[in-house]
Formats: sequence, C-alpha cells, structure tokens
Amino acid sequence: MVETKCEVCGAETECVAVCGAFGAITYSCCLKCLASGKEPYRLMVDYIANAGHWPEDINVYYQEEVRQQLRLHNVPEEVFKFEVDRAIAEEQAFIQEMCTGKVELADIMEDEF
Repeated sequence: MVETKCEVCGAETECVAVCGAFGAITYSCCLKCLASGKEPYRLMVDYIANAGHWPEDINVYYQEEVRQQLRLHNVPEEVFKFEVDRAIAEEQAFIQEMCTGKVELADIMEDEF
C-alpha cells in the first residue's frame, strides 16, 4: 500500500490499486472504499455513456452493478441518467467540432501531455 489520494472518496490515505468493473481501468482505492465495493462515480458515468443511454442501451448485468454503485454513492438514478445523457451530448458536440475543423485532435493531444 502507498499513501495517496483515493480516487473514489478523495481521502488522502493508504491506497491500493484496484481493477474496476467498468472497463479496463485501474484506480487508487482506500481500504474503506475497497471493503464497501465502491468504485469511482465519474468513471462509471463515462463508461456507461460510451456504451449508450441509461438504462435502455445497457445490459442487465451492468444495470444491476450501476444500481448497486448508485446506492453506495447515494445518487438517485434520475441524476445518473442526466449525467450520462450530458456526457453523451458533450462527446457528440466534441466530435462535431472535430468534423467541422473547429478542433484538431493534435492540439488536444499536445494539451494532454
């Protein structure tokens, strides 16, 4: 274990690397969040948004997993649906900007690194 910031709750404490249920991702997790099974909320929103609209485009297994995480995060399903829809809209707007030449991928990649 290494003292760092928990990517689930934000606590500065000893954390471990954990493989997530929502895609091929590893995140830093404190022992409290690990014991509860809680995963990073934003990663879940982004993962589901990449799969489609909530809940109609999401298979039953992930619907159950998401609902469990929403209970752990104390987030109503309506709020989650809104945030997934917003993430989809933001991604579509970004793609539109790239297609019309308003944004260049190379410029974004330079900013990231």
